[in-house]
Amino acid sequence: MSLNPEFKFAKLPWIAGRQFFRHAYVVDLMNIAQATQSTDWLTEFSSVPTNFSVDFLSFGDKLHDHWEIRMVFADNDSFIWNLWPNTSKTCGTRIKWKIGKHGLYTKIEKPNTPADPVILHSFMIGFHRTFVDVVGWLEKLFKCRVNKVDTHYTTIMVQECLTNWPPLKNAKTVTMHDKCNYSAFLNDLLPARQANGFRTFIHNVEYENPRRDMSYECLSSLDFKMASLDFSILDNQEIMKYIENLMASKISPNFEVLVARIPNWTRKQVKNFGEHFNLEPYNGQALADTHFSPEWKNRYLYNLTRPVFQHNQNEETVLVFSFSRKSGEKTSGHMAVVARKINDGRPHREALFFSVERIMRPFPIDSDSEEEDVNEVAVLQPRIPPNFNQAIENLMRWVRENHREFV
Repeated sequence: MSLNPEFKFAKLPWIAGRQFFRHAYVVDLMNIAQATQSTDWLTEFSSVPTNFSVDFLSFGDKLHDHWEIRMVFADNDSFIWNLWPNTSKTCGTRIKWKIGKHGLYTKIEKPNTPADPVILHSFMIGFHRTFVDVVGWLEKLFKCRVNKVDTHYTTIMVQECLTNWPPLKNAKTVTMHDKCNYSAFLNDLLPARQANGFRTFIHNVEYENPRRDMSYECLSSLDFKMASLDFSILDNQEIMKYIENLMASKISPNFEVLVARIPNWTRKQVKNFGEHFNLEPYNGQALADTHFSPEWKNRYLYNLTRPVFQHNQNEETVLVFSFSRKSGEKTSGHMAVVARKINDGRPHREALFFSVERIMRPFPIDSDSEEEDVNEVAVLQPRIPPNFNQAIENLMRWVRENHREFV
């Protein structure tokens, strides 16, 4: 679009501006805003987007890693703005946009159909810093805030401009990929988001003594796919409080497993744990027909015994509780909470897992005696169950011979 720098958009009446917004591409309005001094005038009549999301798309190489901004409007077209640290996607026809102090070489792809979004590709210097300023410019132009952030923890931790970026605290939905370890960043982020009533999803989190730095309610606002938490220095009441919050909260549908390091519980303490939460005894045979178990490659790393309890979290999810014990007064055990979901057509695989569980020794909570507790439980579960590989081979042979439809 060629603009006359002498044209004074601000002299147009508000109703004209409103009609202008409704009948022009949003991208053309953005072009006017960056090329003239009319940003404040455009802001007066522009609509607030129904969705404003930002994703950092990482593919493991700098050539394809980029930020993607999406905006959707109820009364105008939507657009996708890809911000690149290189020029590979901006070859061909392009214009130079100036956002604040940043010059962005931009290529605009018009939609093929009215239902398709406009797609922009921009090359920018100062990749992440420029991205932050572009998002701020859009928030001001359309009087809105980012409502969804999808990024990578490792990216945030190496970019100071992202560590303190307000949308991480203010966006309704925040998702972080990669493995997240304990950090002052999380200790600051999670309480702020919990205070706003927002949950935070982290793909894989490891936290040593998280209770030291935040409340149970705050910790329970953290959603994850896999987590390893260290509760070994907490007393039983504190552990119960966290599990109570976990079970009462709306667990993410992506949740698969939580492994918590806990004090070295006796069989009586494990039994009391189940009674406290009114947990049902584990029924692996029934679950094998209805619920599948997530692929969990470290399931034998923690010397876990056969599952002990189960809890119906909702109509689709059953939480299964397993425990381990180690000898020695100063050592700790583990508790694993695994989410089993409604079967998706893989009953043969679940039957295999149940058969493997049967060769694992049970946690002895039914005995009244505590005298042989430590020594007996210490050897219950080796890192790989006895005859594990042979059991797998036998079961797979049986499946091949009796259920060819699954092979």
